[in-house]
Amino acid sequence: MPNSQTHANNTAIVLCTYNGEQHLQAQISSLLSQSWPATVLAFDDGSTDSTLDILRAHESSQFRVHQNACNLGYVKNFEAGIAAALAAGFEFIAPADQDDIWTQDRVKNGVIAMKRYREVVSSGSFKTDIAI
Repeated sequence: MPNSQTHANNTAIVLCTYNGEQHLQAQISSLLSQSWPATVLAFDDGSTDSTLDILRAHESSQFRVHQNACNLGYVKNFEAGIAAALAAGFEFIAPADQDDIWTQDRVKNGVIAMKRYREVVSSGSFKTDIAI
């Protein structure tokens, strides 16, 4: 996984997948259309459909793909992705399910809120009750 010092951003989107081919392309498009620079760290949990092929088609320095050696399950897959993002030095981490479509400013709004209100503990991809 990349060290955030080599990137123009300090934000990682941890995308966890498992047999998600049906909705994955729309999700990836929404992640790649973010108005805030972010690196996507995709963690596939042993998909048997075309999920991994879809992920690999987008692979680049800003879209990293990791395939688990064995199926870890939903929670452990996210834990592995978040641990990798932390180890790489990313300051902000946004977890992403494989079937969510994100608005263009989702990451931007989340990072701005977290910077403004550092004491706010957030869960669920920057979800807060604070108006920006």
